[in-house]
Amino acid sequence: MLSDNSSLIEHSTTVVDDIEALFSKSDFSDVTFVVEGERLHAHKPILAARCEYFRAMLYGGLKESSEAEVQLERTNALAFRTLLKYIYTGKIELSAFKVEELVAILQLAHEYRLLKIQRPIVDYLKVSLVRWKNTSLK
Repeated sequence: MLSDNSSLIEHSTTVVDDIEALFSKSDFSDVTFVVEGERLHAHKPILAARCEYFRAMLYGGLKESSEAEVQLERTNALAFRTLLKYIYTGKIELSAFKVEELVAILQLAHEYRLLKIQRPIVDYLKVSLVRWKNTSLK
């Protein structure tokens, strides 16, 4: 599609859609994370581009950088899957999770230094707590 000035071809939404589609497929994946027995396929370049933690893990000379399968111990599978999906899509629907699940997601986001989502999760939890408090006191 051409923009208003007819000199720019704009397909950025297609690129985003294509990257999002990779999340749900194992096509072209070059790393598999095993979390609580669940196998999650991913793509090192996407992870490294979106998250410094994964850049260090997968390209920083750590043992994981040479492995096709990475075991993640003491990691909540739901939280990891959610953050992985966020890395691919840039989206998390906070209302889809229970409070304890959001806390696990927040803890993992802190560990992985995903700063952009930590404050929105904390703010959502605060609002949820206030709503719960207001409805339970009636």
